[in-house]
Amino acid sequence: MGGKNNVDFNNEIIEYSPILKEQLEEIKTKCTKRAKDVLSFYIDLYKTLKNAHRYLKSDKYFVLVTGNRTVKNVFLRTDLIISELSATLGFKTEKILYRNIINKRMPAKNSPTNEKGVLCDTILKENIIFLRKL
Repeated sequence: MGGKNNVDFNNEIIEYSPILKEQLEEIKTKCTKRAKDVLSFYIDLYKTLKNAHRYLKSDKYFVLVTGNRTVKNVFLRTDLIISELSATLGFKTEKILYRNIINKRMPAKNSPTNEKGVLCDTILKENIIFLRKL
């Protein structure tokens, strides 16, 4: 997760995505700092969606390739969050394709807690999200 974590949990995008809101609340109960990191990432992603909408002509497509990841044992559905956020801007999600990441360099599981034997899946599939500007 990137971006600045000096974000406010009253940010408008939380209301635009019920899935994001629920997942942030769950992460926040475990670690407020990580919840802010996650929110910062989605704020930046929302800005990207806004810019794409601004420059695209009507009926044209914006295609994103993402992956769903786990933070503090909460599986973040980035594909569905993008669909919800983009709808508020005037996009329609035409299709989401899911594809296994072949020749993945990173291990399929890691230990995000640094506790021996506690493993969590890393990103195993990529999501190809087709958005059409209305």
